[in-house]
Parts: sequence; structure tokens; C-alpha cells
Amino acid sequence: MAENQKKGQDFILEIDPAGGTTYDTTVCLKSFDFNSEDSEIDASSFCGTEILPGTTTETIEFEGIQLYDPATGKISGADLYAAKQAKTKIGWRIKPVATAVTGDVTKTGKGYLLSISENYSLNEPCTFNASIKVAGAVTQAITA
Repeated sequence: MAENQKKGQDFILEIDPAGGTTYDTTVCLKSFDFNSEDSEIDASSFCGTEILPGTTTETIEFEGIQLYDPATGKISGADLYAAKQAKTKIGWRIKPVATAVTGDVTKTGKGYLLSISENYSLNEPCTFNASIKVAGAVTQAITA
């Protein structure tokens, strides 16, 4: 795999409230994290200690600046809140902002919005934090 240094602003999180066919840009993100973790299964016995990998749990956590403009075709905190309240299974995609080059990674999958919190502070932009619980397999593609 070819190595190339990337920065956070080189990637974007896209969400499709319809489940993963037409992705919209999640606007004005400050950061996002893709987390993948396996639980442990203790299979130890009198024959010896044995720890095995268990169930995989994956989440995407992100924060952004709140925008309200339904005519843009872009997704912000208000749209995410509506999808969470409807318990909509969404599609998500993490991909390079520009044309992918050798070694760039794109991840796609489906999931549910687990949480969203909105912050309205004096003399500050309105922000939101949200979390997606990945449901099902994650597809990872590495640009050749």
C-alpha cells in the first residue's frame, strides 16, 4: 500500500438518510472519528489461559457547526435530529474530499443515529455532536 500523509480536512463524512444510495455532505464538520472495537471472550480453562476476540462494535462520532438551510441539499444538525427521531437506518460514507490517490481509503456502511446534542452558547456558533452506531458490515476500499 502506498503511503501518503493526510490531514483531517482531506476527508469528509457523507450521510444518506434514505439508506445509502445518494449521499449528501455533512456540512461544516469540525471533526469525526471512526471507532472499531472487539469485545473479549474469556475461553480460559484448566488447560490454560485463552482470550478470544468477540463481537465487533463500531461507531462514528462527529461534531460540527449548526446550519439551517433546507434548500442546500446538505445535511446539518437539524436533519440529523429528524433522522434520529424517526429511527431511520441511514447510509454513511467516509471518503477523500478530492479525487482519491493511491493508498486513500473509503469506508461505507449503514447505521443508526444513536445520539445528537446541540450546543447554544453565548457569543459562540451553535454546534452539534452526534454518534452513529454502525449496523452491519463496513466496506473498506483502498485506492490502487
